[in-house]
Amino acid sequence: MRNLSFILAALLVTAGCYHDVQDHEIAVVTGTGGPQTETLQAGYHYEGIFESWHRYDMSDQLFTAQQNGDRGCQIEQSKDGQDLTICYKLRYKLDPTKLIYTDANGNIVGIHKEVRDQYESKLVQPEVERAIKDTAVTFTAKEIYTTGKTKFNNDVEDALRNNPDLGGKGIFVLTFVVTDLTLSPEYKGVIERTMLQRELDALARQEVSTAKTQAEAAAAKAQTAVEEARAVADAAKITQVLAAEATAEAQVAAARAQRVSSEEAAVGQLALGEAQAKVEKAKRDANYAGPAGERRMRVEIAKHNATAAAGIFNGVTHVGPETVRSVFGKFLGGNTR
Repeated sequence: MRNLSFILAALLVTAGCYHDVQDHEIAVVTGTGGPQTETLQAGYHYEGIFESWHRYDMSDQLFTAQQNGDRGCQIEQSKDGQDLTICYKLRYKLDPTKLIYTDANGNIVGIHKEVRDQYESKLVQPEVERAIKDTAVTFTAKEIYTTGKTKFNNDVEDALRNNPDLGGKGIFVLTFVVTDLTLSPEYKGVIERTMLQRELDALARQEVSTAKTQAEAAAAKAQTAVEEARAVADAAKITQVLAAEATAEAQVAAARAQRVSSEEAAVGQLALGEAQAKVEKAKRDANYAGPAGERRMRVEIAKHNATAAAGIFNGVTHVGPETVRSVFGKFLGGNTR
């Protein structure tokens, strides 16, 4: 009997198996008493015969809605009642602490307890569709199709990240991207024609603005040329005036120099004359100074008187004694005897 018990125990042990949990996985074990709250990390783990294992992928996961895919794009109405076909990609991951845990009331809860591997269809998809629908009605179709696509995208992403039915239940929203957005062909044609007309109007305004700018630039260039020509003319005029002033000043300076030279020459001539007069006076004073000079003077006077008397008797044929005494008396000072 004891051997039989040992054999049964050995069979139970060997009936179990080992599992290799990968690095990106976490395993939750469910036994006869229900799921265990302790999770198994990467490595080899033994699974008993009465246990079941569930592995959860903890890496980034992608939820997509696209044309001709397994999950078609979502159709919603805009603020102005137009149908919007919205294709998107949502990247998310699971919160390892929310796979299986005990809440404040002592209840075992979490993704494994409530939805297990159906978390995408039961948690992710409904909340994404709700966020897109609630955001679409805040935009007109034209806004989303033209300038508001980025804002629409960001508004949906913010709504998903702040959704307690996702984050509170173990879904981390990483990114949300609208990959395609289409309108009905009729309404799309209206928007595109309106946009084309606006582009044409903008192009026309740009051309007018360009022409105006070019005209203003040409006018400014012409004005600059006029001002430069005027400046050149003014410079030439100033040069002429300065040259005339310089010539006049040179002439004045030359006249002044000539006048000064004439005055200096006159002064020099006068000084020379005075010097010569002084020399002649000195000679004369030297010739007639002293007894010899006095005799020389008398001789000179006598010569002078004789010459004068000769002039008087020139042409006279007969002169009486009284006449001679009278004439010589004048030259000899009255002493004729």
